[in-house]
Amino acid sequence: MLDAVRVFIGCRIGPPLSDFLNEAKLDLKRRSATVPARWVHDNAYALIFFAMGEVEPYRMLDIERAIQPVCRQFPPLQLSLGGWIGLPSTVSLRQVGVSIAGDVGRLTGLQEGLRAACVPFMHVTERPVPPHIPLAMLRSESPEAKTTMGLALRHVKREFGQPFTLSAVEVLRTAADENMAAQYEALKTVSLG
Repeated sequence: MLDAVRVFIGCRIGPPLSDFLNEAKLDLKRRSATVPARWVHDNAYALIFFAMGEVEPYRMLDIERAIQPVCRQFPPLQLSLGGWIGLPSTVSLRQVGVSIAGDVGRLTGLQEGLRAACVPFMHVTERPVPPHIPLAMLRSESPEAKTTMGLALRHVKREFGQPFTLSAVEVLRTAADENMAAQYEALKTVSLG
């Protein structure tokens, strides 16, 4: 039997948004240079709805079948980049990324429907977070690291609002490259509408 893989539900983000995210991430890295963090690889970004935990590869077709009816209920969504976000909060920071704006009501409905469809396959019960594009995961739980990254989020000024259309949902697998940078690979893709 094949080993389980770490799975997320989301959608990869390509150019021109990935170009903007590369620049924004670089600004944030410069401002938080002393914080040990695992950064998402350039041009390997994804809008993440939620993590499913470790899932056996033979379950991917089951997951695809479970999310298809949910995806059919939603037309493509008009979204935009919202701004910096710290998760689970800027006070107890473990991850930094970019929030999503635009048709957030439908986006939240899609996220909730997908999560409900995937519960039978999930191996994590983490608190739901808003859909977002992760940029980095802190490697240290120290108060200094959290404070430094929190200050960087407040002080790095960026004009957000870049529009994009979400037209599909993907079952994503994550892996780290030789530099420990996160990358996402689509295992299944389901169109909206």
